Amino acid sequence: MVQITTVIPTYRRPKLLKRAILSVLRQSYKDLEVHVYDNASDDTTEQVVADLASADSRVKYHRHPENIGLLRNCIHGIEQVETPYFHVLCDDDLIFPHFYELAVKTFDRRPKAMLFAGATIRLNVIRHTAEIPLRRWKLEYYQAPEGLCEILHRGHPDWTGILFRRSPEAISSLDLAMGNWLDVDLTCRYAALYPLAISNISCAILVQHESAFSIIAEEAEPYALSSIWPKWLQLVENIDQLPSMKKEDRDRVRRLILRQGARHVFFRGCKAAAVGDIRAAENAASVLASCFGSHLRAHLLDMLAPLSRPPVSFAVKSTVYALRRLRTRSRETILPSDEWQRCSALMAQVD
Repeated sequence: MVQITTVIPTYRRPKLLKRAILSVLRQSYKDLEVHVYDNASDDTTEQVVADLASADSRVKYHRHPENIGLLRNCIHGIEQVETPYFHVLCDDDLIFPHFYELAVKTFDRRPKAMLFAGATIRLNVIRHTAEIPLRRWKLEYYQAPEGLCEILHRGHPDWTGILFRRSPEAISSLDLAMGNWLDVDLTCRYAALYPLAISNISCAILVQHESAFSIIAEEAEPYALSSIWPKWLQLVENIDQLPSMKKEDRDRVRRLILRQGARHVFFRGCKAAAVGDIRAAENAASVLASCFGSHLRAHLLDMLAPLSRPPVSFAVKSTVYALRRLRTRSRETILPSDEWQRCSALMAQVD
């Protein structure tokens, strides 16, 4: 009996898609199906999947008559899941062969857990750096909503390395307004409602490259607040709408989300000031005061923005960039040589 559905949304990435599918088919746990949802690609995508399906009947292909967009495609795939477990894998990412077996064994050991998160290596092939956010977590098991509090404190697990137990309440009415935060929204819903199981064992690779969706969105509007603050407020609303969550837990989570949202808006405003984008910095100050009630941070940004003009601007930029680099270095991970070799071997597989 099929236990796991792997949902892979795709559009015009046949070579990377093949690599992603193969990483699933080569799992040590075999009771799975790979469902590819093609956004009307006009290249060799269909043929690539057909060739794989002819060799392995666990591969299923679904093609939309027209491009419905990445987010709608993801949501559509998740809504079609009928198996006890599911996993969402982007077509440019991949997973280690032991991932599903480790996750299922953990679920057997932790029957109340509804989400298993294994360590995902965020491999930035542009800067040649690696980051493993989940290894900042302290425990292996979190009750609800402690797991959500940990997400807000230490950062969310990437769904590349997450196996979900299917939950109609958590996946109902997934929110298109969350944009590229769809994975954050889904993970936070689960963490608000159910216990989480965590493993520091590397289970997946999230490849950050020039054409990755998250990189494109960040480069298009690197200092735009529209990509941040409305999503924090929408996340509050989405968590509020979960009917089985206790009121005291809901109030506590609301405060944490708003606190983290204000913090992110403030740092985005600082970055804008550092590059001389005074309007964006002032906009951040306005959002902090009016939407988050963070008047002290707003006042600090109001004072910082004028300093972005010469001759003081060089000192401001140098300070902000130094702090940003320090923060980045604290997150970057030096992978052991054997782990680098496993990553390289996995990414090289195309046959």
